[in-house]
Amino acid sequence: MPLVRFHYQLEVYRDAFDLAIILYGHTKAWPATEQYALSNQIVRSSRSICSNIAESWGRRDYTKSFRAKIVDALSEAYETITWLEFAEALALLSAQNRTSYTHRYHGVAARLHNMRENASSWCFDGNR
Repeated sequence: MPLVRFHYQLEVYRDAFDLAIILYGHTKAWPATEQYALSNQIVRSSRSICSNIAESWGRRDYTKSFRAKIVDALSEAYETITWLEFAEALALLSAQNRTSYTHRYHGVAARLHNMRENASSWCFDGNR
């Protein structure tokens, strides 16, 4: 595996980013009544996963700070899964799409759990 130098080279970041773009595309077709409710929430939480991964990458000098931002990203992934459930329940997203995206977000969450549990291997403090 090549050396990861930037957060955007992480597979977990790329997957979360791709999903955020896909969900944004779905929300464009949702009714205006959902523009400031569900649409806004799902777009914000899905983007927040990526931004928290990026922020964690910048905090690798401190394992606890890195871990905290990974936990934030993980929380946003689970929030996004919840918004997907609402979207399906409101017939804004098909069951097939919701299942597919939920499965992919569980994959993102599993990798984030792994990063959290192995934070010291990603960080510099104590590894110099």
